[in-house]
Amino acid sequence: DNGIAAHQSLAEAARLGLDVIVTDHHQPQGELPPAVAVVNPHRPGSSYPNRHLCGAGVAFKLLQALVGGPPADPGLWQLVALATIADVVPLVDENRTLVRRGLEALAEAPLPGLAALAECAGLASTRLDAQTVAFTLAPRLNAAGRMGSALEAWELLATDSPERARALALAVDQLNAARRRHEEMALEQALQRLERGEGIYGDDIIALADPQWHLGVLGIVAARLVDLFHRPALVGRRAGGRVTGSARSIEGFHLFHALSSCADLFERFGGHAQAAGFTLPAALLPELGRRLAARARETLAPEQRVPVLDIDAVVRPEELTVAAVRELERLAPFGEGNPEPVLLLTGLPAGTARAVGSDGHHLRLEWPGGMSAVAFGLGQLAHRVNATRRLEVAVRPVVSDFRGELRVDLHVRGLRPAPGERERWLREELEQRRRWVDVLYPSREVLVRVFLALERLAAPDRTVPARSNELLSRLQRLLPRMPREGLQAAVQILAEAGVLSPAGPAGDRWRVADRGGPTFDLAASPRYRAGCARREVLERLEAALAEGRWEEAESGLTHPLVTVLPFPYNQRITNGGSPPASLERAR
Repeated sequence: DNGIAAHQSLAEAARLGLDVIVTDHHQPQGELPPAVAVVNPHRPGSSYPNRHLCGAGVAFKLLQALVGGPPADPGLWQLVALATIADVVPLVDENRTLVRRGLEALAEAPLPGLAALAECAGLASTRLDAQTVAFTLAPRLNAAGRMGSALEAWELLATDSPERARALALAVDQLNAARRRHEEMALEQALQRLERGEGIYGDDIIALADPQWHLGVLGIVAARLVDLFHRPALVGRRAGGRVTGSARSIEGFHLFHALSSCADLFERFGGHAQAAGFTLPAALLPELGRRLAARARETLAPEQRVPVLDIDAVVRPEELTVAAVRELERLAPFGEGNPEPVLLLTGLPAGTARAVGSDGHHLRLEWPGGMSAVAFGLGQLAHRVNATRRLEVAVRPVVSDFRGELRVDLHVRGLRPAPGERERWLREELEQRRRWVDVLYPSREVLVRVFLALERLAAPDRTVPARSNELLSRLQRLLPRMPREGLQAAVQILAEAGVLSPAGPAGDRWRVADRGGPTFDLAASPRYRAGCARREVLERLEAALAEGRWEEAESGLTHPLVTVLPFPYNQRITNGGSPPASLERAR
């Protein structure tokens, strides 16, 4: 897939008398490799009109040229469609034809391997579209290369035996389950480290490495951090004094150019605007973070630090009929470069909002007249929406079959208060973050109050119970207005700073420092330092809001130090600078 860069291997092949043809879709760097032919739409002087082919797409075009026309074998169309979707290339121009015809072939007579994989994913009776392939089949196939051997995925696609396909699909599915476990573990550990203030450079760059993180999930974890914090993220594995990792970026921060400006730090690197890979000495990772943060300060405007949700049309509720949504579905296949239409409903009355799901994790919006929408993962917004007079809601409409009746369901992609209420929402959001920081990262004033309470509780030898529940219960009786979580955080800070020290033969007591003894520096506590850093960020955001710099205040809501997870969507909803389109024009 990256033969364009395999100069050493191809030179050795030429020395041995082997004729090699390279098919590739990566950007050439410098001279082309020594090969009989280099088929690549990006090669210098190429006039081929579609530069968005994936690697399998290039091989497919070579095959098409060899046979003198589009291949008749439906299995080949399925493979090139699968690859085009999985490699996340733009679904435009020729790629739309490759995917559409491949999906049609997949629906009529799927390859045994793809049929078995769909069955493993619980999709045996489902007509697969591009998004289903992207989010269910492709990750399973990729997991084979990430966690084991890509040959298992290759054999699954190549086999003609349904029995062998089922066995291979099960093996690939198990590798995908292992990939998910490694991914969740690495993500959880990364979030814990970010909470402690580690791996954050300036306001914009996340750079973390760990010896336990699996190489096969680094890119996925980096992408999830970008989704959570809307900041460029570098995630690596530390081994043998080196860090090997993957990076993902946001619009406006060209990752390959940024890494190129730090080329002296790397043993090797490569990539493009939004994704890259790299290897460098482990000791240089902080320097890389600092340099990238400096570049981000120079290149990223405040509005680029806020996630953007592009809309395709402004609509009225009565326009969202089954027939209209069916017409929009004709724009499929949807994916990279051709996203599903997102429609904006403006000036809506707030209606009724309630948290739904077993844990109240999702938000259901209902309006008079029967219209409703679901916002996945935003259940915590219910009280805020109910306190708002008018809303703007960006939705993705889908047609569903409910007890034999077709209806339009609305999946919320973003929501915000109507103009006039934006400042109040921002102010409330910052106040919520301030309360969260004040509880979990107590200030010096709060710590003094807890220290005085500990003195009151202490025995004559200045000791208190070290058992958490007993100590916190006693403190709560003296400080009833302080949340238990805040008291626990205060005890942790005082212990980290040395104000509390282990005492007793069993270590079941804390000794409270004597006021007349040596002074203690609260900055010795990592948690106290983390709280100071969070307050500094909040003060900057509050000042920006007070001075009317809304974009700057909004951009800070996704700063890793003050993000409460899960947090509400904080997106700029834009139609790309064009006049608001109507649904009729969009159709």
